[in-house]
Amino acid sequence: MGSTRRVWDWKARHSLTTGTINAGGGALASAVLGNAAHMPPLWAVGVGVTGAMGTYVSGMWQRKLGGTLTYRSSLWLAAGGWTSWSIATTPWSWTSLGALSAGLVLAVTTWPAMGRWEDAEVSRRRIAIINRKKNELGAEWVGRLERVCRIEGAKFVGLTFWDADNGYTVDMELPLGGTTWTDIQMHQDSLAADLRLADGCGVEVAKGANRGRVILRVTTVDIMSEEIPYPDDHAPRSMNQMLRFGVHRDGTLAEGSLLDDCGILIGTTGGGKTNQVNVTNAELLMTVDCLVWHIDITGAGISLPWLRTWALDGTVENPVIDWVAATVEEAVVMLVMAKQIIERRKQAYQDLMHEVDDDKIPVSPGLPEILIVADEAAQLPDSVQELMDDVINTGRAARVRLLSCALRATLDTITAPMKKHAKLRIGMHTNDAEEWAHLFAGYQKLELEDAPVPGSGFLAFSRPNPRPFKGYRLKPKRIDEIALAVADRRPVLDQPSLTVDAGPLYVTRWARVLPKLYADRELSDKARVYASGSAMVDEAVRLDDPTVHDQDLDALFKQVLSEGGVDIDGDDPFTTATTGVNGGEAGGPEPVGSGSGAPFDPSDPDTWPEDPDDPRWAELTKDAPTISDHPLGENVISLNSRRRGSAEPDDGDGQEEAVPVVSGNPDTTPSAAEAPRVTETVAPKQFALDFLHAKGTDGSGASEISATLKAAGYTTTRQTASDWLREWTATGQVVKNENVSPVRYVHKDHAPKLPGGST
Repeated sequence: MGSTRRVWDWKARHSLTTGTINAGGGALASAVLGNAAHMPPLWAVGVGVTGAMGTYVSGMWQRKLGGTLTYRSSLWLAAGGWTSWSIATTPWSWTSLGALSAGLVLAVTTWPAMGRWEDAEVSRRRIAIINRKKNELGAEWVGRLERVCRIEGAKFVGLTFWDADNGYTVDMELPLGGTTWTDIQMHQDSLAADLRLADGCGVEVAKGANRGRVILRVTTVDIMSEEIPYPDDHAPRSMNQMLRFGVHRDGTLAEGSLLDDCGILIGTTGGGKTNQVNVTNAELLMTVDCLVWHIDITGAGISLPWLRTWALDGTVENPVIDWVAATVEEAVVMLVMAKQIIERRKQAYQDLMHEVDDDKIPVSPGLPEILIVADEAAQLPDSVQELMDDVINTGRAARVRLLSCALRATLDTITAPMKKHAKLRIGMHTNDAEEWAHLFAGYQKLELEDAPVPGSGFLAFSRPNPRPFKGYRLKPKRIDEIALAVADRRPVLDQPSLTVDAGPLYVTRWARVLPKLYADRELSDKARVYASGSAMVDEAVRLDDPTVHDQDLDALFKQVLSEGGVDIDGDDPFTTATTGVNGGEAGGPEPVGSGSGAPFDPSDPDTWPEDPDDPRWAELTKDAPTISDHPLGENVISLNSRRRGSAEPDDGDGQEEAVPVVSGNPDTTPSAAEAPRVTETVAPKQFALDFLHAKGTDGSGASEISATLKAAGYTTTRQTASDWLREWTATGQVVKNENVSPVRYVHKDHAPKLPGGST
């Protein structure tokens, strides 16, 4: 056996006991040697004095209290005095040894007590300094309220410094006479100016413990300009917890919930809205009891970063976003199914709600909330916004909620029900404070200086008064990390919700969506099987219908669209059985450009592409006449001139001939293929109505109107044309002729000419 070598640790510190023994032993050894060598006793006194001086200087450097310095110096002097006395006499006498022992016992017992006294005294003095500072600031605030707000008699109650050392909170008692905290709130900006605070700092005024108290949060260090990364924490969360959007200026979390209520998030271009939507996505995906559905018909920008790990990289098995609607039609299908789920859940989970004694369904991984995030709400047609309103109005108990995102919060982008039911409201950085006024309820005096940089903004949750906050920063690679962390714990749709009428369209959703999102990209192997529909087998089995792909999904698709208020012309069906991405078989609709499934034919409007940027439009319009050469175009020029308040010259006399908007002569009716490119400014809606009038008793449909407008240079979608037709029918400008197939819409001027009069 080999010997074990002992290793001595000379860096170890003494404990109180070993230190005392070491000091006593050193003093005894010095006394014995000095006595034996007949050393002068005063040498020991000199060593003790020197040690006392060194200890005092060292303690001063460490900012020890005077009492502690005196105590430690006295120990050195006592040791030096005993050693000197023992050298002069003898260290071995009972008197000498007793004195040494008594001194050591006294030191070992008083040292801890001295340390506790030191700590207590330091704390007491620190508190005294803080209290003195608080009282000084409190007195300043009493004077400031008198000086700035003209409020006399306010009393200082208390002040708390923030842990982040970037500000403090003041609690004030208001004077009698009816003064309220709102009387101070209107002076927030003036108070910040009186304090000479920088941009990004400020004063927040809030209600106190009662109506006679007011809270003032004062930020003295700007954190709004700092980038605050999204927390590096992938722990599972729940929708029963608050969602984290960033931090307030006082360092507290900017939080809100989308469990019971809906939300609105607005932000102008460059204000940080897209980043904040990503932060919201991250918070929702961190939960294990929420399915995230997206509506974004402007390119699915809120979805693509979250689908990358699955659709392109293939590093995760399943998509973290459960459903993406990148087209109006897909959005209608999604929202109609959401309405069906709301109705089904309210019926299917009555026993569960009774068991938990609540009028709302409890969410869990087996029964997840459905959270629909709709971006660019202003781009959605009225029919889709009406469906969103229905979900908002009816989905609370069923745990189907919606977050509306837009550039502005005006009524043309955010509907009244959206605002009414949105307890969570977030307004990101803008250059016009009036944009926030549209979002937050009541009179809110919000200053641009309080949210001075992109990524900052105001947040209100279940309260009327918004607070400034700085949103977390979430970058693409961090999104990939989160997607990888949460992909395996995403929940699935519960069985009752899956079996609604639109369930088969949910099962085959990715076969429709992926060809649209990644038309020119190579999908990963994991995503390709979804595009072909084969990855939907598990959901088909849960649907109790493994033959879902053999159903007439085209008919179901049109039925659901009709239920959602989208008119389906017989000349423009929506197909659901097409070739998939990268050559795979898919169960989704055809790629944009051939609504009927027939090959492209310039003479057949049914086969014209819906995308205005499709290169096939060049073939359709290469021989198109100018607007001035077209019978309809001439009248549009005349109409447009009158709208501008000036007439186009006619025969050089400067007078405009009062010609009708259209002639009504069928011989001059233009075909869609002849429609001119617009070179004059004219509203597309009026152009469409003029075209419908020109069609006479033949009438037209949404598809032909949309195609004609696109050939004329507009980018109007078929859905928009369909919305116009419904509006005109309701106002009597247009009559719906249901006596023909497909259904046609006829201008009211031609309705009496229809067989049997008007419908």
